[in-house]
Amino acid sequence: MNRVNELLSQTIDLLNECGWHDKAEWYRQVKEDLNTADPASPQFKEQIEKLDKSLCGMGAFSDIPLQSQSGKLSLQEIRDLQWKLVDELGQAIVNLR
Repeated sequence: MNRVNELLSQTIDLLNECGWHDKAEWYRQVKEDLNTADPASPQFKEQIEKLDKSLCGMGAFSDIPLQSQSGKLSLQEIRDLQWKLVDELGQAIVNLR
């Protein structure tokens, strides 16, 4: 679960950096819900499924057109980080199931 927390924090930071504050808040809430739920509970499993479904597909995290608002990151760095987060969160979710 520590790896999921770390990756979600990076996802939230990236979304905030790119001006997607509503999406960042959504991931923050999922992170909080995962951390407060018992890993054996239906609520935990529901949050994991919700997180998994949010990663890929139309309108998902992988589909968001991200661009740095501060200029700290190049477009290529953002895309690389976005895909890295999708891949690593997906793997972390598999490990939690």
